[in-house]
Amino acid sequence: MLPLLLPPLSLCQKVSLADDDEGVLTQWRTSEQGTLEVVADAEKGRFKTSEMYIVLYSCKRGSLNVVYTWEGSSASLAARTATVR
Repeated sequence: MLPLLLPPLSLCQKVSLADDDEGVLTQWRTSEQGTLEVVADAEKGRFKTSEMYIVLYSCKRGSLNVVYTWEGSSASLAARTATVR
């Protein structure tokens, strides 16, 4: 399985998204036990089809928070359920 890579932040800025290119990205992976595990910096922006993720992007100097979710097409039912709790 190849991970999906996010586009460069500057691309988000070009299409008028909330991104100010100076935000802070926090990414979590859901575990089978229903807990969130922080994703290491080296892995941020990579998503595996077998996993579920929640991503928080804080931008505009902290005045705006954008939450994204990633549902891997082959993620387990336990991981999918943990993400929506």
